[in-house]
Amino acid sequence: MEQISPILQVILLSYLLGSLPFAYLLSLLFKKNVFYLGTRQAGATNVWREVNRPLGVIVFFLDATKGFISIYFSKKIGINDHLIIIPALFTIIGHWNSAFTKLRGGDGLSTFIGIGLGISISLVLPMYIVGFIVAFIIRLRFKHPTIIAGSVGIFILSITNIFFYESSSNIQYTTILFILMFVFTHSYIYHRNIAPSGNYLWEIKNNTKS
Repeated sequence: MEQISPILQVILLSYLLGSLPFAYLLSLLFKKNVFYLGTRQAGATNVWREVNRPLGVIVFFLDATKGFISIYFSKKIGINDHLIIIPALFTIIGHWNSAFTKLRGGDGLSTFIGIGLGISISLVLPMYIVGFIVAFIIRLRFKHPTIIAGSVGIFILSITNIFFYESSSNIQYTTILFILMFVFTHSYIYHRNIAPSGNYLWEIKNNTKS
């Protein structure tokens, strides 16, 4: 019973933090509504492509920060081990379905990055570095490089956990992996439905100039 109050606090705070629509609000400063541009999502990537790149970077860091703060606060009030999946999950849900934008939001990848750093910096850092490198390399070829880069990142995460960490890190690993797959599944379903080809994952960029 002692855990009920802290858990309710964490659920509420995590959802509200995740709901903060930085992409939407900051884009309005440039008189643009991201829900009517590009992928029609309030996320760093859509802001980068449809508004401007510096603002996209700012949104990325703000969205990552709210994920990190959610986990940091939760740990401070005693939410640890397997329970850490609660703030992670509700932060992502808040980002997907913001209470401030009529339950619209973004993919949540930037927020996930902050969540991972909050859970274990040393465990996720190799995954993030490799994932960013892969995404950078294939960005000119594929319209949506994050799924491919993320898949490589998951492999790196698994290798890192197996060879460099003791069994005590298994809860952290499982939590990070579950949330990442949760985010990627949502992203795949959403983008597949709006992809012109119907094939989100392998949709190739058309670089032909008219």
